[in-house]
Amino acid sequence: MIKLIPICLAVFVLGAVAVPAQDDEMKALEEMFKVAKGELTGKRDSALKTLVELDDEQAKVFWPLVKEYDQEMAEQRKQRKAVIEEFVAVHDKLTPDKAEKLADRVLDLDNARNEVRRKYFKRMAKEVSPVAAAQFLQLQGQFETMGDLKLASAMPLATQ
Repeated sequence: MIKLIPICLAVFVLGAVAVPAQDDEMKALEEMFKVAKGELTGKRDSALKTLVELDDEQAKVFWPLVKEYDQEMAEQRKQRKAVIEEFVAVHDKLTPDKAEKLADRVLDLDNARNEVRRKYFKRMAKEVSPVAAAQFLQLQGQFETMGDLKLASAMPLATQ
């Protein structure tokens, strides 16, 4: 049975994608990744279409920027996937050294993720409008948080 992790360890799962199943824990995580990603992407796009008021000209610029954002974040998800795979592989025998290395990688990925957010906020603010950019950042953050929480609840608890 998979144990719940404390919310502070949710950073291991931000923006995660499907992981190859290697055991029961990996299979459970893989299923959670698929469900969360599929559900949340569709809901996010629907929320953006409904809640972000754009005229035709703004929409022509906004949606390609959203697509670029998603493509750039896909690289972040690949890197996070590698950290998740490594964590799951060692979670039941986590050494202090490995814990520190994984934490450093996760924190670096968080910084990189925020840089992507900052980059697209600035682009959207300039090319579409600051309000639409703020709305995108807010809604995107909400959906990422929902995915993070779903996934965090499926992650195994680290032990020594």
